Amino acid sequence: MKPRIHRAGGNAILVAWLLLGSFRSYALNTFTAGSGYWDAPGNWDQGYVPTNGEDVAVNGNVTQTNATAALGAYTLMAGRTHTFSGTNSALNAVSVTLDGLVTHDANTDTNWSDGYQPDHRIWIVCSNLTLSSTGSINANGKGYRGGYTANIFSQAGNHGGFGPGGGGNPSGGGYGGKGGNNGGGPYGTPGGPFEPGSGGGAWMNPGGWGGGWVVIQASGLVTVSGTIRADGGSGASAGSGGAIEISCATFAGSGTILARGGVPVEIAAGGGGRIAILNNPALQAELALPNVGLTADRGAGGSGVPEMGTIYLSDCRLLPETLTTNFNGRYFGLTNWIANDLTVSGGWIVESDAGLQLTVSNDLTVSGSSGRLELTNAAVTVMRNVVITNGGSLYVFGGLTNPAAGTNYGGRVTIWQDLVVAPGSRLY
Repeated sequence: MKPRIHRAGGNAILVAWLLLGSFRSYALNTFTAGSGYWDAPGNWDQGYVPTNGEDVAVNGNVTQTNATAALGAYTLMAGRTHTFSGTNSALNAVSVTLDGLVTHDANTDTNWSDGYQPDHRIWIVCSNLTLSSTGSINANGKGYRGGYTANIFSQAGNHGGFGPGGGGNPSGGGYGGKGGNNGGGPYGTPGGPFEPGSGGGAWMNPGGWGGGWVVIQASGLVTVSGTIRADGGSGASAGSGGAIEISCATFAGSGTILARGGVPVEIAAGGGGRIAILNNPALQAELALPNVGLTADRGAGGSGVPEMGTIYLSDCRLLPETLTTNFNGRYFGLTNWIANDLTVSGGWIVESDAGLQLTVSNDLTVSGSSGRLELTNAAVTVMRNVVITNGGSLYVFGGLTNPAAGTNYGGRVTIWQDLVVAPGSRLY
């Protein structure tokens, strides 16, 4: 209805008729219930479910079963939990700030005859996302379920783990890497972790569940100062690590991202999961190097040796210049890696793609009994010294040669000054 203007005493008075319910202010809409569902109007202080453009704060424990409206700003307060239920329940917002806990329901599909179908994940679609130091995204043990125990005395009828990489009896689940004790094998691809991790096999105890599935799709900046986890669960044999995929323009922070295999209570550990970070290298070049730990390590302990999982990076500038155990994994996607000084201290870094060009302006140092750098068919140039010390190991693997193209080597390391291999250390 158009407003009417009445003139009285030379003054214009604006009078507007608003139909009841046709106008809604866009004040902050706060979830105030102690716990409950997103889609219940009574759980919000404005009396209705948030609509397009509104700013939202969650001051309770909320479960989301459907996609949200296109929100303005979303804030999850410290000490509160946001649980995703379903695979299409996207949280849509311009900006997302997470000071509390984000998780998802455990996956339930155990019917392998028609192919496994995940039914839960964390899915956030936004421009910018900030995970604060008090915030966490935790999908540990939320993937495909572990095997069940039918007879703890004879193990007759026990079931292996579920999922494409489910571990048999009694072996660990696999995903980015194979599970322990000749366990479940890898599935999916490094650059596209599109489903959760797989469960471990049962023995006297049930098997551990695989890690869950986290998807963050941001058009701007993702800052991780807290922790994102999709580790495999513990069990007789443990579950594999899960899936974490982040796509963004730029990436920053000093937190940790983990998709590790689970730890067994009886037999075998789980293989590592999959982490992928897809950013815009040109825009990332304008920022300082982040220091977010990226770990897709295998589970520790048990019989048989599981494999580490995969870490796919579209940009070498997502790695800092000191790599510790917080960066264990098999790396893919790296092409042109430039560092001032590069130190591998206690971490196990495996560069798995052929064709990497690694240039270190000063020193390359590999240190510590668990410090290990493996390079496959890479061209490495170190402008000063290569130092392998305190039990560290540097492995340089060749690939197929192509003499017709003038290349008679598979991998090459060029050192402009000194090569130092200390006693007890190894160059292979």
